[in-house]
Amino acid sequence: MARLERRKLTPEEITMFRDILTTERDKTIEAIQTGAARREDVENVADEADLAKRDLDTGMETRLGNRSALYLRKVEAALARIAAGSYGICQGSGEPIEFKRLLARPTAEYSIAFKEDQERQEGRSADGRLPKSLGRGMDRPRSL
Repeated sequence: MARLERRKLTPEEITMFRDILTTERDKTIEAIQTGAARREDVENVADEADLAKRDLDTGMETRLGNRSALYLRKVEAALARIAAGSYGICQGSGEPIEFKRLLARPTAEYSIAFKEDQERQEGRSADGRLPKSLGRGMDRPRSL
């Protein structure tokens, strides 16, 4: 596996990510406001079938709104890291986050290496051993 390049971002790259994140913030705020307006529009429904559809739609809108609100918090946190001068630095290791990772996920807080290590650690049991199911290939039969 090729090692990803990790280096500090240039001022031009920081500006580019600020622009990307600002656009994402604005689009997300608009989506949240549009969803809230749609929910208000369906309040006066009388027919039972319409009520059922409204309830289903409202549930979906609420889930989407919650996801949008979470994403908005991540975008705003990334913009705050830009303002603080810590954007593009892994919050776990202090090392630079790979440029390609930031392009794919501008809200990233961790480098790929740190995140993978964190996920491996989360997969371990309390005594430090991997669960029996991890690492077992589909081609190997389970021993009885």
